[in-house]
Amino acid sequence: MVSGFSLVFIMSLGFYITPAILGSPQQSLISQLIATRVTDLLDFGSASALGVVLLVLALLVLAGVAFVTTMSRREPKNA
Repeated sequence: MVSGFSLVFIMSLGFYITPAILGSPQQSLISQLIATRVTDLLDFGSASALGVVLLVLALLVLAGVAFVTTMSRREPKNA
């Protein structure tokens, strides 16, 4: 279950086609903001800052998944 969560989460980070079609301009995801800043506004500085935020968020989630997986694999110590 944890592996499935992490795979779906990481794959959905760069996914912006369906939310762009179904969503509204007032509600956009980080990947949509990055694409808009690069293609329409040519604002590479804020697009790269958003990219770093997205990368840090993904790494934190993966670290949390790794921690939970490691803790669940540990064998309980006999007292």
